[in-house]
Amino acid sequence: MPSLTRVTALDFEPGDCIGLSVERASGFHAHNELLTYDGSAFAGTLEWYSSDDAATLRAYYPYTASGFPQRFHALADQRAGYASCDLLGAVREEVVPGADAVAMTFRHLMARLHIFVDGSGQHEVRSVILCGLVCQADIDARTLEATAVPDAPAEEVQAYATDPGIRYAAILVPQQADLQVRVMLDEATLCEKTFPQVLLLGGHRYDLTIEVQEQGVSMRLSGQIADWTDGGTLEPETPSLPDGTLLYAGERYRTVEVNGTLWMAENLRYKPQDREYGRGYWYPQDNEENATRQGVLYNYDTALGNDAQTATERQTRVRGICPPDWHIPDHTELEALARENLGSEFFCCAGYWITGGLEEKFASQNRGLLMSKSCTEEAKMKCLFYSQPTYNANITEIPQEYGVSIRCVKN
Repeated sequence: MPSLTRVTALDFEPGDCIGLSVERASGFHAHNELLTYDGSAFAGTLEWYSSDDAATLRAYYPYTASGFPQRFHALADQRAGYASCDLLGAVREEVVPGADAVAMTFRHLMARLHIFVDGSGQHEVRSVILCGLVCQADIDARTLEATAVPDAPAEEVQAYATDPGIRYAAILVPQQADLQVRVMLDEATLCEKTFPQVLLLGGHRYDLTIEVQEQGVSMRLSGQIADWTDGGTLEPETPSLPDGTLLYAGERYRTVEVNGTLWMAENLRYKPQDREYGRGYWYPQDNEENATRQGVLYNYDTALGNDAQTATERQTRVRGICPPDWHIPDHTELEALARENLGSEFFCCAGYWITGGLEEKFASQNRGLLMSKSCTEEAKMKCLFYSQPTYNANITEIPQEYGVSIRCVKN
């Protein structure tokens, strides 16, 4: 019984085949047994052994007659599709025979690069090519680790167009290398950018944003997460940043320490790549230029992502769309801010987006709300409310669908 989010679909699909090995202390009970997904579990002709001895189960996808590959070659030309490049593995120990399906969690051994094209300019992207990467990997079936073959030559990986001119993707071998991105525009104009010593980890997803402008393109790499594990930032850390400064997703923020806690001194300006504008995030007064100074407005689901359903049930910090090692504050952290009387030097009034009533609209820009991860039993999020000219702050409760500002807090 599998548990996984796949590259090509939300789950395994009927007809998918895996190879399964069952190893007992006395040896293998099964080796590379073919099992087929029937819509709820993988099954085949394999039968349990007749004892209560515990065994280790190892499975992989996609199935090959030669067994779990010791060496795996991801396609360099992925323009026709990249599903065959996604090698998956699962291990379950201390399993004894039983009537129920054995639950196994499959994980990706390769890395994934998601490419989003912001086509605000007059040029059209024709293709995206990734250079300087090795496409061959050595596979350790016991640890489910993939590492680039040391002496393998670098190849040019041609990305798959999931939505031509808008979205591209590629499956890559885990490695650390200088990544050169080549973007071919409609007039056969080639634009290039090199990201030195990027670290690609197995099972992680990374985002490349390409902004098409009249004078060419600009590119930035980050690690905003969807269904894969958080890959973090691909660009190396910048040691020359001055104190009181944070660099995240190409944006530079001022930071300030308040009573021993480090806060962003500006509203978050991150633009989610997996959300459509107007459905989860908004610019103040519907003007993108306002976001440069006032930040972006987010609803609760967009800000917290997969953690939105369980955030109030746990005491742990929730990163959401904040930078690595930062988190969305809870209401007690916002209450601590309110007691400091920070005024206009800290707070920024950006208004907020009102939805769910008779009329959807932007609230006046002389008001402001800061989101917390805390919610009430009525599914309302607790926010810090303030307004000009006094900036006196207090906690209020509003619907989760509203769009409000965010200040991230350092862990």
